[in-house]
Amino acid sequence: MPTQLKQIRQKLEQLPHQNYWNISPQVGEYLRNLVIKLNVKRLLEIGTSNGYSATWFAEGLQATGGKMWTVESHAERYAEATANIAAAGLSNIVTQIKGHAPEILVEYPEIAQIDFAFFDATKGEYSQYLQAVLPLLSPKGIIVADNVKSHWDSLSDFVDATQQLKGYTPKLNLELGTGLLTLIPTQQLSNIDA
Repeated sequence: MPTQLKQIRQKLEQLPHQNYWNISPQVGEYLRNLVIKLNVKRLLEIGTSNGYSATWFAEGLQATGGKMWTVESHAERYAEATANIAAAGLSNIVTQIKGHAPEILVEYPEIAQIDFAFFDATKGEYSQYLQAVLPLLSPKGIIVADNVKSHWDSLSDFVDATQQLKGYTPKLNLELGTGLLTLIPTQQLSNIDA
C-alpha cells in the first residue's frame, strides 16, 4: 500500500465515528477484497462521507483496472472527500458527484453497467436507491448495503424489499461491522461468499 494512502486512512480512522459513520477497517478490507475477487470494473457508491470507504474501493479497483463514481450531498463532507481522495493519490479512479441520490444519477448517463453498488447514506432512502440502481447494474452486478444491523429499524422495509426481488438473492452478514446486506444475482451465487 502506498504511504500516502496509508497515512490518509490512519488520519480518517482517528476521527469520531459518530461524525462520519465510516466503515471499519475490517469492512474496508472485506469490500476491497470482494472488488478484486469479482473483478469489478464499474462501481457506484452512494454516500461518500469523507472518502474513507472510497479509498478501499479505489485500492481494489487499481488491481482490476476499474473506476468508480461516488455521490455525496453534504457540501462539507464532499469537500473533505475531495481533499482526502486526492491526498491518497486516487483521483484518477474516483469520480465524485455532489448531489442527492438517487435523483442525481439521471444526470450521469455514463453510470451504467455497474458491477458493484454500495449504499451507505440516508438509511430511510435505501429502497429508493434500490429502485434507481437496479436498472443500472450489469448482469453480474451486486449491491452491498451498510448498517443493516445498526439501523435495523430504518432498514427493515428495505431488507424485506430485497427478499421480494425476482432474480436476486439477499445475503445478510450481521457479524461484519454494522451489518451488511449483499444482493446477488441468483445465477452468481456460486461465485460470491457474502
